Amino acid sequence: MEKTIDTGEVKIRLASNAATPLRYKMQFHTDYFGDLMKLAKSLDTGSEGKFDLSDVSWESLATLDLTLLYNFVWIYAKTADASLPEPLEWLDSLDSLPIDSFSTELQDLIAHSIQSKKK
Repeated sequence: MEKTIDTGEVKIRLASNAATPLRYKMQFHTDYFGDLMKLAKSLDTGSEGKFDLSDVSWESLATLDLTLLYNFVWIYAKTADASLPEPLEWLDSLDSLPIDSFSTELQDLIAHSIQSKKK
């Protein structure tokens, strides 16, 4: 799955595929799905089975490690474009990364990575 987000200054391609969890583990030395569950828990909106960044309370944000969110955005960008520099260098090249403006696309990529396809 691939999405393109607009940060206002640049358009960034994000993608998720079967290699994304392994790429994440190799880059950040932690488990993709474990970190995804930490992220989901800190962003728990109380909605049954829904992961919706727009419903996150300020109290939930207080427990959120934004590093995880940045790691997920970078890994999806790296999956879409293998030439991307290391995370800190890439983030330094951006004036801002307004995650709230592309939360729907990010949610779609996260959901895609954990969905099973039943026939």
